[in-house]
Amino acid sequence: MKVVDVSSWQQYINWDLIKANDDVDGAIIRVGWGTSYDDECGLDSQYDYNIQNLQRLNIPYDVYIYGYAETEHAANKDL
Repeated sequence: MKVVDVSSWQQYINWDLIKANDDVDGAIIRVGWGTSYDDECGLDSQYDYNIQNLQRLNIPYDVYIYGYAETEHAANKDL
């Protein structure tokens, strides 16, 4: 399968062109990022645009939150 990982770093993706060219079988979409501290988290500015277009074009997708911890304690904080 050809699956792409996309976020705001790719800016606006032309999903219609990708669908027409049969370039991907699916996508994983970053919806947010951050550490375990509330003030260091954010929403990806393109997640809504990407999900709406993937749904409209019936392209399979899943989502993830990119997390990064600076200590082992922070990584296990919400477990």
